[in-house]
This record gives sequence, structure tokens and C-alpha cells, in this order.
Amino acid sequence: GVYRSGSEYFTHLLNQHPKLSASMYRVNSLRFIFGLYNPITKKQNLKKALIDTNKRLQERYKLNIDVNKIIKEVEKNNNYNYGNIYDSIMTKLYIKKTKEHWAEKNQLHWRDIPMFLGMMPNGKCIHIIRDPRSVLASFKNYTRYRYPACLSSIFNSYDSLKFSIIHNQYLSDKVKIVKFEDLIRNHKNTSKKLCKNLKIKYSNIMEKSTFI
Repeated sequence: GVYRSGSEYFTHLLNQHPKLSASMYRVNSLRFIFGLYNPITKKQNLKKALIDTNKRLQERYKLNIDVNKIIKEVEKNNNYNYGNIYDSIMTKLYIKKTKEHWAEKNQLHWRDIPMFLGMMPNGKCIHIIRDPRSVLASFKNYTRYRYPACLSSIFNSYDSLKFSIIHNQYLSDKVKIVKFEDLIRNHKNTSKKLCKNLKIKYSNIMEKSTFI
């Protein structure tokens, strides 16, 4: 979704679910990996992609992935594609104990949803939208840039809304459109519908009252 659209709150909400591990920006494959190490089928390109990713994760988030282990898994299963690599990294980092599914917030990437679904056939996307006036008001107070820089949020909001309509028409089985206003005003019902779409059982731990 657009910045200031409630995507961070929404990510924390998803992460509350006992079977879902949700993170923000960390691996961010669509921005930092996908298409930048072609052909990814070559071992040296795959290794460079993983080494670069691991270095960024270590420096920014104190996280670490076993590069050699992932390479061996890819070679063993002959899964040389960006989707499998992304899944391998996220699985190593976030699938633990009761957590069976991973999710990651990727801001401003709604145009890449068809590409993501193409490389992640079992994947699903959640596109959160918010009234552009609210986005603008929030961003104006949040941004360090002087007016009229904040007005750029209107164009991003317009593009986000336009593509949410397109995705709802053609990818409704894979893309769930969530209105931030619904999430706040009718939290429980919205969360239940979302869990149904994701094919996971609703948990009352996702209740709004668990947040401070």
C-alpha cells in the first residue's frame, strides 16, 4: 500500500496470528533481488544475490542467513527462480515453532503484484487502501520535506486505488483489497474475512485490544 495508509499497523496485526509471521521491508525481494541477478540459473549469480542479501540483512537488521545451505537446497530441487529463492530466505528467517506461513510488507509495489504471483504460485497479496485525503493529511505531518512535496502522496494514492480496482477484477482469488477505514471501524469482521481469504483459522489474538 501507500505510505501512511495503515500498512505498518496492518503488518503488526497479521503478525499477531499464531500461524503467521509478518515482517516489514527486510528481505524486500521485489526491490533488492528480483531481476537484478540475471540469469539467476547461474550459480555465481545466485550466490552473489544471497551474499548481497545477507550482507544487507546483517548490517541493517542483525539477521543472518546460511547462504551455502540455501544454494544446496536450490541445487538439490533444481529450483533456480526468484520466487523459490525468496521463499527459501523468508522460510529460514521466519518459519519457526507454530508459525507456518510468512508475509512481508512491500510498500509501493502494487504494480508488481502480477509479477509476484507469477513467481509465487501459492502466494497471496493484500492491498491496503485508504482515503487519499487522510493519506495526505498524515503524510504532511509526517514527512520532513517542505510543502508542496507532500502532494506527491495524492498521485501515489490515485495509482494505488486504480490498480486495486484492476486487481479486484482480474486477480480477486489471489489479491485481497482491504480498506484501512474498515480495519479500524469494523476490526473483527474485517480480520475474519481476511483470514478466510488466506485460508487460516481466525484467532481472537488479532483483536484490536491487544495493541497499545
